[in-house]
Amino acid sequence: MGKIKRRHKTLVQRAAAAFIDAVIFLPVSIACTALAGEGDPLSEYFEEGISVVLLTAYRVFMHGRFGWTVGKRASDLKVTLAGEEQGTIGYGRALLRELPSLLYGTLVMLLLSRAPVAVAGLPARSLTLEGIVIGLSFVDIGIAFFHPQRRALHDLVAGSVVLDVTKYRKWDPEYREVLQEAAERL
Repeated sequence: MGKIKRRHKTLVQRAAAAFIDAVIFLPVSIACTALAGEGDPLSEYFEEGISVVLLTAYRVFMHGRFGWTVGKRASDLKVTLAGEEQGTIGYGRALLRELPSLLYGTLVMLLLSRAPVAVAGLPARSLTLEGIVIGLSFVDIGIAFFHPQRRALHDLVAGSVVLDVTKYRKWDPEYREVLQEAAERL
């Protein structure tokens, strides 16, 4: 595996961006929980479904329109088409980018709609939708650790890449290389 360029070293920034977006989205999730009601399993699934739809709509709109979510913008990241550094991916590719998460969420909701069962010796009550989705998300994101451009499964599906858009300075090791690549594109 070759040297990974700075603009592709985004894993820590992506984690920070996800945390920021989660904090921003927390009030929406709390409101959905308050609307769900107590003890009714159907309303809990409805609440989870509404949260997933709203979060997906937020991500699709922000990535499709701007190339970033609020968290990515704060972390100096931008989602572009693979091989390009300008422009946005559009709403269609942004939706494609969210399909793995939607698939995981739907799969988990279908599995949890059956009678609760214990898995690996853990009581059924300890298995939450969020925990399982996070586990499946680690598989999705784990691919990025081995890809030279740090593209996760959802990036590969959509043909997108997440780039560090921090401005290069003259003392950065890749400064000349970036200037040369920019000149070749002109």
